[in-house]
Amino acid sequence: MNNTRENGSEYLVGKCMGMCPNAEMRLRQRERLIHPLEMAVGENGQRTNVAQARFMVKEYSRSAAGHEIKASDIRPQPVLVKTLRYLLSNACNHTDVRWAKVYQFISDRLQAIQQDMCIQSLCNFQAVRIHQAVVRFFLYAHYRTCEHDLSDFDPYLNKTQLIKTLTIMINMYKDLDLQRDPKEEVSSIYKNARIEAEGLYMLVHFGDTKALQHSLELPEYTRSSELVMLVLQMNLSWFIGNYVRVLRLAAHLPPIFICAFHPHLTAVQRKALKVMSHAYSNKMLAYDKEDLTKTLMFAHPKDLVEVCQHYKIEVAENGIKFKKGSFDEEADLMKSRRVRWIEDKLDALSLSELFLPEELAP
Repeated sequence: MNNTRENGSEYLVGKCMGMCPNAEMRLRQRERLIHPLEMAVGENGQRTNVAQARFMVKEYSRSAAGHEIKASDIRPQPVLVKTLRYLLSNACNHTDVRWAKVYQFISDRLQAIQQDMCIQSLCNFQAVRIHQAVVRFFLYAHYRTCEHDLSDFDPYLNKTQLIKTLTIMINMYKDLDLQRDPKEEVSSIYKNARIEAEGLYMLVHFGDTKALQHSLELPEYTRSSELVMLVLQMNLSWFIGNYVRVLRLAAHLPPIFICAFHPHLTAVQRKALKVMSHAYSNKMLAYDKEDLTKTLMFAHPKDLVEVCQHYKIEVAENGIKFKKGSFDEEADLMKSRRVRWIEDKLDALSLSELFLPEELAP
């Protein structure tokens, strides 16, 4: 069914009232294309080969030229919110299926939600918040799965989806600002949501001058907020080469913001060690391992030692010995890994609390 806007343009309104269209359910059941999370659980607690229709969720499929889009296959916004809640408060918590499989399932189904939103041209505050929940999921997934093999998790594809969603979300906020009466007071919920979105955008694009320029063009209530100012200070510290301050400031970030910064952590640590190799060069003295571990936000002194050895920095019994010219600038950047202090922050929240904005929570 198509409706008409005030400007005369048509838009489609979804009519599918389940998480998965009936036609797709029948097709996937017939072809045995059921994900483990969509299968029933037997009395022994093990997954069976029987599809559980009420837990089936619409798959993402690429648009094909000439393919007719039916309203019966598209979920309206209330159903999309229901599906989002199921994915990010229920499906994400299953432990009988490997996390890599859980990630692949949720990532695919979130893209299908976004596709249904795009087809219906949804642009309202709740739609923005749906994208915001998707952003949170992709940020967390990058952190949780950073040590996995490429067969389990492709960081490039995850980041591509993350940036695509962030861009959509930022543009939707701009559109909503244009639609709002300038004399109308902005609600605190809207302000906090916009502040989170812009802060995450700056962290994902950490060290990017275009993102820094973007921050200067934000509304005053966003630009002057404590959270955006913190992220801005981190960026400015990076640009002037104060890498230790970047790390000190990062310790004050909320959990999901830590996930956004985490992919940059190894690069900041590398820069700091390179600078220290010149600034603290001394044949007689050694930098205490415990102190340097805390300063550079490593989880354990053994992690610091491993990184120093990777970059050809001398590791002695009494500490780390910095020498000019010893730092190996040709060495590859160390791969990201999970960190205990980040785990502690994340463990304070359930995944549902981490992913879902308050007004979308079950």
